[in-house]
Amino acid sequence: MLRFTPTERRTLTLAVGLLALATAGRLLLAPRPADFAWSPTTTSRPAETARAARQAVDDTLARKEEAARPLAPGERIDVNRADAVQLQRLPGVGPARAAAIIRERAAGGAFASPADIERVPGVGRAMIERWADALAVSGALRPTREAPTSRVDLNRALPKELEQITGIGPELARRIVEARTRRGRFASVDELLDVPGIGPKTLEIIREQVSVR
Repeated sequence: MLRFTPTERRTLTLAVGLLALATAGRLLLAPRPADFAWSPTTTSRPAETARAARQAVDDTLARKEEAARPLAPGERIDVNRADAVQLQRLPGVGPARAAAIIRERAAGGAFASPADIERVPGVGRAMIERWADALAVSGALRPTREAPTSRVDLNRALPKELEQITGIGPELARRIVEARTRRGRFASVDELLDVPGIGPKTLEIIREQVSVR
């Protein structure tokens, strides 16, 4: 039987105690089996982000293609209903001007006639006349040979609006616009007598159909 001196016994006891503490510490700090468990990486969020990005690009390209698509023969853009992309199909209208038209439409209400679009900053009579065959104004006076239900403003009307008036055809409408351009605004309806082709009888026919503002 082994015999230990008191010093050896203390040393052995201390060594056993340290070993026990070390073993306990390793057991406490060791990773649990669950820490090593494998779980699949979730990729749905990156995939959804990629799909959304592709969709945004596709939508942008589609809007650009629609804005650049030429008008078909007889096709018209309703300035009171068209969105920004549709408005850009009008000659000379880009994103900024389309946005300006929509802002004015929202602030001042629907346009009453093609000439009323001059409310939009940067849009003048020459541009509106350029749109003549491509423009529609829902709620405005329609070209017809019947008497209009409201008076046409001689100082703002386009040729096609003047043609609505009973007694005025395309040629007289053109002469009225030319006279207005040459001399300036009409001060009274009677000044139509200065337009070649309009005499007293014609003036009496159209007098109640026009106004000067």
